[in-house]
Amino acid sequence: DIRRPSGEYVFIDEHELSIEDGHFGFSPKGDNFYNYPATRHNAGGAFSFADGHAEATRWKDPRTMKINANPTASPNNPDLKKMQEHIATRLYNN
Repeated sequence: DIRRPSGEYVFIDEHELSIEDGHFGFSPKGDNFYNYPATRHNAGGAFSFADGHAEATRWKDPRTMKINANPTASPNNPDLKKMQEHIATRLYNN
């Protein structure tokens, strides 16, 4: 089950220079990019959500658009924080 289907990513448009292993990796907390979101859509990327809708996002922080070595620290990056807010989380029965 998905807690917030309208707020959790299913597919992320990954930057072509970041594709290396078949999945998009980033931590739900912290300041590191492990893979990079696409920037080819008007300086932004596209995301689909668990409820079936999709959104395009324009990046606000110029560091999001620079592909560097993995992982790359990007402290206080609002784009990374926004992505972290939409990570799908698994529900556990306690």
